[in-house]
Amino acid sequence: MWVSTGAVSVYVESPSCLGGLECLSGNGTRGPVRGGFVNHGRASRVVWVSVLLEVERIRRKVEAGEVLSDAELEALRAQAQGSEGPTPRLALAHALINAGADREALPLLEALRRDFPRDVPVMLGLARALLGLERNGDAEALLRQARAQEPGDPEVLKVLAVLALRRGEVEKAQAYVTDALARDPFDAETRLLKAELEAAELPPPAVPEEQVLRPEFTAALAGALGRARVVFRRQGKDLLVKLATGGVGRVDVGSLYAAYREAPGSAGLGPYVESLACLLYTPEIAPSY
Repeated sequence: MWVSTGAVSVYVESPSCLGGLECLSGNGTRGPVRGGFVNHGRASRVVWVSVLLEVERIRRKVEAGEVLSDAELEALRAQAQGSEGPTPRLALAHALINAGADREALPLLEALRRDFPRDVPVMLGLARALLGLERNGDAEALLRQARAQEPGDPEVLKVLAVLALRRGEVEKAQAYVTDALARDPFDAETRLLKAELEAAELPPPAVPEEQVLRPEFTAALAGALGRARVVFRRQGKDLLVKLATGGVGRVDVGSLYAAYREAPGSAGLGPYVESLACLLYTPEIAPSY
């Protein structure tokens, strides 16, 4: 693989081994690495440093969530091949996730998890891929384990916040983000999460349901009928009401109470029974007897 560093290009055959580097110097000559430096002197040392800086630049793009170019992605692939530690492979997996290739990243992360079962960044990478594949339950199990190992790790808190957002648990997500910012106030990703939460439309607070028992409902209805000067008499669980037509109607209080419980309206019990009293006294819609 050729890595361009400006005026000089470097060919990387096996980035995990210094002997796999060859340098093409300014005059076109090529030489293998010997003891950590290419055998062309000081200029070659500069090339080697430039290669390391290029790899670091690519990793920073991955950390920022940017999508890599094909050449940059291939550079990460080459570095990850044969690497013993988790960092190069983990960077490659995150780069794939940034590009929307969660399924391609998953087996790489699962292999890392087998090799490094207690590595928290590996757990977080795998959890991120699982979230991208909507496997929220599996992701949550990993995050719980990661948090048990590192309770105050802002990176763990950030992924927990993302999971809470996916589930619509806005208040829980806000708590995670607040905690993460308190531990690392300058983290750019956490600040973006905070901005996303602030821009989200929060659902209106739930209106507490008025709990009205049947005896209270019956007493309120009787009071409304009395204020409307409707002549009535209780008979067991029913009310006998004298209608405007002069007849008598039997009112099933249980049915009226059930209708109120199903759709109590927003005005409350008082206005509800007042309207019922008016309806019961109207001959056109009064109940039959």
